[in-house]
Amino acid sequence: MRTLIIDDEPDAVNALKIIIEEFLPELTIVGSFSDPIKAIEGIPKLNPELVFLDINMPGLNGFELLESLPHRDFKTIFVTAYDEYALKAFKYSAIDYILKPIDIDELISAVQRAISSNNTVTNKSDETKYEKLFQTVNKKQSEKLVVSTYEGIYYINPLNIIYIQADSSYSKIIFKNDEPLFVAKSLKEFEELLQANNFFRNHHSYLINLNFVRKYTRVDGGNIEMSNGDQIPLARRKKNEFYEFMKNAIAK
Repeated sequence: MRTLIIDDEPDAVNALKIIIEEFLPELTIVGSFSDPIKAIEGIPKLNPELVFLDINMPGLNGFELLESLPHRDFKTIFVTAYDEYALKAFKYSAIDYILKPIDIDELISAVQRAISSNNTVTNKSDETKYEKLFQTVNKKQSEKLVVSTYEGIYYINPLNIIYIQADSSYSKIIFKNDEPLFVAKSLKEFEELLQANNFFRNHHSYLINLNFVRKYTRVDGGNIEMSNGDQIPLARRKKNEFYEFMKNAIAK
């Protein structure tokens, strides 16, 4: 199968190439892209049958890349470092996925399913599966947020999150009624996941839920008081944007 790799991390691309060359001779790598925008231009020219696609990429994520293509007449194996709600959508839609770091046996199994599917499933069926995937993901975005901790997997309602604070390589989630939760996910990732849920990045270390803002004070350069009484700093460069977000939030 003519195979294309799309991932913004060069090390991830090289690692996947090595595994394919050593364990999957049935695949022929026709190219790779670290820029999803360039990938959109290159896919029609390379005409791949199978695409390994990362999810979290700058510019466009994996979903947006697929939605930008007029034709998706290839199989897709999603490759991601994050075990979150979207993975359930992939399985539900019969789309294969691999978690980083890549398990070779899982990769081989996924490729075998892609090859088998390529021999038996029509392009029209593929289009239907992609549409089903997009619908499922869009629905999930307004429901539960799935995060992993050393204790297990938590299913969180974003409406119950007051704010999220960056804590070294972790993020600390502060809830309305529950105990704080430490998660091995960056604040930037949460910002992308929660951008449609009235969350605002008011500071490089904080992401707040605008629904829980109690007041803004000009003390110490500017602080936002949340409903639980916590004082959250507001970055100077974010003040105008914060005022605009609050105005829109109140308008809703």
